[in-house]
Amino acid sequence: MQGRQFMVPITIQETCIRCNGIGRQGAIDSRGCRRCAGTGTIEVQMGNVDVRRICPSCCDNIDDKGIPCFNCRETGRIEKRHKIMATVKPGVKDGTRLKILGKGEPGVYGGPNGDLFLKVRIREHPYLSRHGNDLHSEVEIDFIDAILGKQASVQTLDNSALIDIPAGTQPNHEFKLSGKGLPNEEGTETGDQLVTLRIKLPTEISSYQLNLLQKFYLDPP
Repeated sequence: MQGRQFMVPITIQETCIRCNGIGRQGAIDSRGCRRCAGTGTIEVQMGNVDVRRICPSCCDNIDDKGIPCFNCRETGRIEKRHKIMATVKPGVKDGTRLKILGKGEPGVYGGPNGDLFLKVRIREHPYLSRHGNDLHSEVEIDFIDAILGKQASVQTLDNSALIDIPAGTQPNHEFKLSGKGLPNEEGTETGDQLVTLRIKLPTEISSYQLNLLQKFYLDPP
């Protein structure tokens, strides 16, 4: 919610350095062959029929085909693990996709690397929930404090804050802490924190306390 940098482990398919991505060691790389345009075959006309044959410039000589590359199992690629730095901006939303240029897998035929896409997943906060750029939380006081009024401490994103609860405040009343929410994606505005009041009732009271409550009930203000 506040934004930070993360080291992200990734696994990508890289070009095998032992065979240069051909899949066979000691082979001629047909990808640079002008005659077959890297396909390894050419089209030859025999009468009225066009047939495809192995390109004599890069693939016809058996000695140029090399031996199977056991480093990549003839796939031309091997798995490599890396760690990259990803920057998550403040206020990013759950499910946001981050694009990191040039950190994807290598392109075919020597082309440029692709891009890496990361999906942001946000863990739930133990006290705060998000609604747009606003944060929601709760504060609990006992019923005597609700009647008499008090100051209560509430958890905020970066620390804590005190709110004044006036005497006679009703259950589920909502207090607003301005500017204690999250910034928007542009960083031009910040949301608020909305705190809902919960009133805790005692589960056990003495006979003296019960008598006082009954008198209060029979003679309300």
